[in-house]
Amino acid sequence: MDDNETPAYTLAGGLRVQDFSVDAAVRACRTLVDAGRTVHVCTLNPELAELALADPSYKDVLDAAHLTTIDGVGISLAVLRQHGRFPGRVTGVSILHALARDAAAHGREVIIIGASDASRREAEARLRARGITVREGISPMVNADGTGHPLPVEMIPPGGLVVAAMGSPKQEFWIRRQLERGGPPAVYVGVGGAVDYVSGATPTPPKILRRLGMQWLYRLVTEPGTRMERQRRTLPRFVWRQVVRGR
Repeated sequence: MDDNETPAYTLAGGLRVQDFSVDAAVRACRTLVDAGRTVHVCTLNPELAELALADPSYKDVLDAAHLTTIDGVGISLAVLRQHGRFPGRVTGVSILHALARDAAAHGREVIIIGASDASRREAEARLRARGITVREGISPMVNADGTGHPLPVEMIPPGGLVVAAMGSPKQEFWIRRQLERGGPPAVYVGVGGAVDYVSGATPTPPKILRRLGMQWLYRLVTEPGTRMERQRRTLPRFVWRQVVRGR
């Protein structure tokens, strides 16, 4: 996107983020899709930032994303430390809901790829109950590098939304491979565990934590087996690099 339209910031290690509001991100996606382009949306959080700086191939994928929004207060603090501005946040859950509503408003469809089969089906049902047209998705076994299960062209909703819920970095690699294969213009967004929030498989964090951008703390407490080790490895490095040193 044009930096004159949306403030963009480069963080330590060359990571680039854009200060979108949810509405502005949706408008940007709709403009690109209506112009016949396929769009990759990435919501960057501290864990993804550290993964990218440890793996140049993953950073290349994030650098190629059309929109990179700020997901998590850690990224906002990094922007504040390095650029003197405190930007807004666009989380995976918020952009999923907003893009799905936009697709429905323009007569387009949504498809979910990933999550568990049960969670995906429940999320599809709940979205349909809100008047959103949702194609039946799949919960494929995808390799860590995004290979293993390409989405057939006929399953891609033209002008619609493809929700990849495989966890990072897998889902971003998968999206990049999908874009390289071609197909009708659509919006692709990696949402991690957001589909589980939509389906109710994962309880929604309390409102106060959502307002503070601390959903990660709630998940750390409620899912220690899956979150603790990842946070232990990435969060201290992120804080030191991006918030303390700031370079």
